[in-house]
Amino acid sequence: MAFRKPAKMRSDHHVRTTAMKLFGSKGKMERPEQREEMVLTFRMSANDKFQELARRAANKIVYGQRSFAWIAEDLGLTYPVIAKEFADLQKAEGFVRAAQHLPDLMEQVMVDAKSVTADCKVCEGTGEVLDKTSPDAVAKPCEACGGEGEHYVPGDIDRVKLALETFQIVGGKANVAVNVDLSNTGRGEGLGALAASVGPILEGRVVDQEPSE
Repeated sequence: MAFRKPAKMRSDHHVRTTAMKLFGSKGKMERPEQREEMVLTFRMSANDKFQELARRAANKIVYGQRSFAWIAEDLGLTYPVIAKEFADLQKAEGFVRAAQHLPDLMEQVMVDAKSVTADCKVCEGTGEVLDKTSPDAVAKPCEACGGEGEHYVPGDIDRVKLALETFQIVGGKANVAVNVDLSNTGRGEGLGALAASVGPILEGRVVDQEPSE
């Protein structure tokens, strides 16, 4: 009959393995700053087990002498599960940070799409140039700008198209659809839910909006 290790020995092995993979630690106990990072990340999880993991890891009175890997093992959380949840939450936080730049980016698209007038480079905005073929070098109207001193510069056509499609002025569907729900402003939204809302926008995927009744 093959020898079977007691449950405690198996648990210690798993704890050390988890600690090594998560923190690169030869022992089971991680550094305080590593533990704090895990707590701050998993407290944003929508999963009850990971929220409990964060609460226990932050409780120095009861679990101060227990490693983060031990607490995870006690909750039945293996390294692959922990790694996946951590990666999902980090991605969600990345979406949140990126979304903060969306207003500036959208405004820049609109600014670049606008047509402008610029000083003529030939006459430098004066509307006149010296006729060097004439002995007296008299000034004559600039042919490049017709004596106006400036040029009409049309907006970038790609940005014009993007700007119009964004607000569904042309084209079948908007490239960017932003749906702001003000009905639940009194309730916090988890990182996972927020990432699901913002992710398609940042990844350039079309979001179909339900037709209004």
